Amino acid sequence: MESKYLVYGKKVVQHVLETKPNLIIEIWIEAGEERVWEFSIPENIKVVKKNISEIDRVADGNHQGFVAFMKEYNYVPFAEIVDEDKILILDRIQDPHNFGAIIRSAALFGYKNILLLDHNQCPVTPAVVKTSAGTLYDVQIVRVSNLSNAIKALQENNHWIYSTFLSEDSQELNSIEFTKRNAIIIGNEGEGISQKIAKQSDFRIKIKTNDAIDSLNASVATGVILFFATLNQ
Repeated sequence: MESKYLVYGKKVVQHVLETKPNLIIEIWIEAGEERVWEFSIPENIKVVKKNISEIDRVADGNHQGFVAFMKEYNYVPFAEIVDEDKILILDRIQDPHNFGAIIRSAALFGYKNILLLDHNQCPVTPAVVKTSAGTLYDVQIVRVSNLSNAIKALQENNHWIYSTFLSEDSQELNSIEFTKRNAIIIGNEGEGISQKIAKQSDFRIKIKTNDAIDSLNASVATGVILFFATLNQ
């Protein structure tokens, strides 16, 4: 199997079969005693029975004897998301595991349109696909060369921009009421969002925490913010 883009685990494989079967190249199922699963596999998708050692070699997690090899991810044009109400913007997220975890939170909280740079940003990689637990295929991802220009275009299309930014004049997250048409910006793991992007934003927000550490992990912060945003719209 040539594809390095794979998802694994019984529920994850079932999910992509039900939602994106056209993106599946091949499925591996553990050979040996007869396996029982509660989902059907279309006849046009190749199913291969493999020894557990072969599955272990390609899937470095709890695969439960199920692996689906996926087609390479295709980004979508900016024009396809500009009219969407909820958009997540990533400013230079560079760790693939953070990126995958952010995608998972975004998909679960209904932020299925993700905007990011085409440079200085982790692209969709096999590690991202794995960490997203298949939810990558539930979202649309757009790459642009200039975030500032894209944000301006969203503002002109009636989006309000909320950026995570640690400063004295940032508003605490629990005091924010998010508009229906919003775009939330998550910054780089070490540097946060750039000053330019922060100034361009309509709201600068922060999560109230104690002083035990400087800040939350980017993917954890994303989950917290999207939870609040979903509640307060």
